[in-house]
Amino acid sequence: MEVLSKNDGILTNAEVLDLLQERLKTRDPQAYFEPLENRDYIESKTVQHLRDAMKIAGNKKDPTPDMCVRFFKEMSRLAHLPATEPNSLRKAQLTQVELLELCNHMPTAEVELFLLVADGYTRCTEEQVAVILGAVRTCFELPVDE
Repeated sequence: MEVLSKNDGILTNAEVLDLLQERLKTRDPQAYFEPLENRDYIESKTVQHLRDAMKIAGNKKDPTPDMCVRFFKEMSRLAHLPATEPNSLRKAQLTQVELLELCNHMPTAEVELFLLVADGYTRCTEEQVAVILGAVRTCFELPVDE
């Protein structure tokens, strides 16, 4: 993968993980350059942190950029439904940053969702919260709480 522009927008944790893993795979383990030792360490620790953070969400496997795209498409579809529809998120008016946080943290409980969405308890009804949590579980293939 080649970086075409230095700022193409915001990246999800899954996209950053994918980019770093690809870089680590293409790196020659025999080539050792002392000035790059810190970079290699930081990249490997970042990959480890991202994997650990995603495991906390209950994932059996790492989320992929495709899962993130599916999540954003689903949330866009739900946000554009007429306000009279039961699954509509039109009135919640989630921002891009809030959607990114939902994608990165993959909340599975109401309390986690309310930590990520500003004034979520007033902006979202119980039905909307259930729809958002359902979309997160479906798109990221998370296990259903029993």
